Amino acid sequence: MVELKWYDGSKTEIKSCLACGKAGEMTLTVSTGHVVQNRGDVLFYKCPTCSSINAEGQFADFLTSDEGFIGSDSSKYVWDHYLEIGAGIDFMVRPIERAGIVDKGSLLDVGCGYGFPLDYWKFIARGEAVGLEPSEYGDRGSKELNVRIIPEYLSDQTELVGQKFDRIISSEVIEHVPDPKAFLEGIRAYLDEKGVVILTTPNAGFISPGGPLSTMIAALSPGLHQILFSKSALEDLLQQVGFPYYAVEVREERLIAYAANQPISFKNDDAKIRANYLQYLRSKVSETNPTDALGAGVRYRLFKELVNEGRFDEALPLGNEIASSIITKYGFDPLSPPETLRAIQYCDTLPAYAAAAPFFLPCFVFYAAMLTRHGRTMGTYNAADLFSCAADLCAHAQRHNVIFSQEAGTLYWVSVYEEGFARLVDGEKERAFQLMERIRKGSAPEEEYLETCSRPQALILRATLQSGIAKLQAGEPEWAMSILRKLMAGTQTEESQVIFNEAKSAWRTAAAQSRDMLPQSIISSLETSSSGKPAKKGFLASLLGS
Repeated sequence: MVELKWYDGSKTEIKSCLACGKAGEMTLTVSTGHVVQNRGDVLFYKCPTCSSINAEGQFADFLTSDEGFIGSDSSKYVWDHYLEIGAGIDFMVRPIERAGIVDKGSLLDVGCGYGFPLDYWKFIARGEAVGLEPSEYGDRGSKELNVRIIPEYLSDQTELVGQKFDRIISSEVIEHVPDPKAFLEGIRAYLDEKGVVILTTPNAGFISPGGPLSTMIAALSPGLHQILFSKSALEDLLQQVGFPYYAVEVREERLIAYAANQPISFKNDDAKIRANYLQYLRSKVSETNPTDALGAGVRYRLFKELVNEGRFDEALPLGNEIASSIITKYGFDPLSPPETLRAIQYCDTLPAYAAAAPFFLPCFVFYAAMLTRHGRTMGTYNAADLFSCAADLCAHAQRHNVIFSQEAGTLYWVSVYEEGFARLVDGEKERAFQLMERIRKGSAPEEEYLETCSRPQALILRATLQSGIAKLQAGEPEWAMSILRKLMAGTQTEESQVIFNEAKSAWRTAAAQSRDMLPQSIISSLETSSSGKPAKKGFLASLLGS
C-alpha cells in the first residue's frame, strides 16, 4: 500500500531551493517511499519564499535500466504500459496546438521519451521534428514511430548547434534536472525569434492532504522528481532566463508554461484541436498491428474518445477489434467477466500483468460496458455485469500497481455507479440501492487501497439521488423521502442545482406514492380537523414532510 505521511510543520531544514535559488529554513511537508524498493523514504520540503516543493532522497532515472527502478529484464513492461495506456498523448499535443501549429515548421522536443509529439508534428504540421532522449526509450520510439531522436542530453549534443526551431517542447522534464535555470537557458538558445517554448511540469500547489492519492503520488514521483514548481516560481524563472512574454496555466496537478520573445497568440479552437487528435489516432490505427503495444494503445485511446463523444456506431467495430486481439494474444475474452477476472486474479506484479493482459484492460471493459449500455452490444453479457467486472479490475489494479493505474483509479467509483444505474434499469432495485449507498459511504476500512481512487462529491450526490429513486421504485416511499430530504438540504448551491431539482421532483413523486398507499379512511381522518371541519389545504403534505 503506497502512503503519504503528512507533517505538522514543526520539522525544518536549511536548504537551497532549486526553483528560486533562495537558501533558508524549509518545512518538511510530506514523505513517501521511493519508487525503487529498498531506497528508503523521500522527503519533500516546501520553500517559504516561492512555495515550490523540493525533494530529498536518492534519485533514479525512470527510464534507465541500470538505475534499478525497472531492471533490464522488465523494462519492456514499463514501456509497454506507457504505450498501451500510460502516455497522455492528448495532453502532450494539446499545448502544441494551443501555441499554434506552424505549417511545415520545425519542432524540437527536449526529453522526448518515445516521441509522440514528434510524430504528431510530422503528421499535422508536415514539418521537421527532432527529439533529444538519451534513454533506450528514445531508441525504441525512433524505430517504431520512424522519427528522428538524438540519444543525448541537451547539454551534451552537438548535431543541432546553431539551429533554430519554431516550437520547442519539454514535457515533464524540468522537474528532473538539478539546475532548472541552466536547462531553460539551454533551451532558449535554440528558439527562433518568432518561436514559442512549451513546458509542462507537476504543480506544487496540487499537493495537499485530502487530495487524490494516486495523482499526488504520480506528481511527486518519489525518487524521480527533484523539484515541484509553484506557478509563481515558474513565472519568475522564465523571467530570469530572459523571456519577455510568458504565461503559466494551472491544470490541476500540472503546470503548462508558454514562453516567447514576441507576444503569444493562443489558439483556442477546441473542436479543431480534438479533430486533429482523432485524425492522428486514426492514422496510427491504420499503420499498426493491433496486437503490438503501440497498435493496441492507439486503438484503445481512439475507442475511449469515440465512446466519450457518443459516437457509438464508430466505436463498436474498433471495440470488437480490440477484444478480438486480446483473445488472440492472451487467450481470454475480455467481454466475459468470469474469464477476465480469472486471467488477472494472480497478477500481483507488473511483469505478471503484462504477460496476462493489456494494461488498459480495466478501462477497456468500462468503455465496452458504456457502449453496451447505449445499445451497441459487445459480447453476451449485459452492461451491469460488465460494469461490475470493470470495478473489480480497477480495484485489483489499485491493490497491486497503483503508480501504473491512475486512469483505472479514476474509473473505479464511476464503474460502481454505472453498475448501480444499470441494475436499477434492469429492475434490480435492492442491488442498485446497495451499490449507490456504497458510493455514498465510501470504502470499508479493509479496503485502504481504494483510497487512491477518485470519489468526487458530484458523484456522491448523484449516487444519493439514485439511492432515493431505488427505494421509490421498490415501493418504499417514506425511506425514499428521508434520503431525498437530506439530499436537498445539502445541495442548495448553484453548482448542485440540477441535483436539487431532480431530488425535489423525485421527492414529490414519493410523497404522492406514500399518500396513495394510505387507506382512504386514514386519508379522510387526516384531512378532517378535530372539530369535524376540513383541515387546511396542505395539511397532509406537511405531515408527510414537505
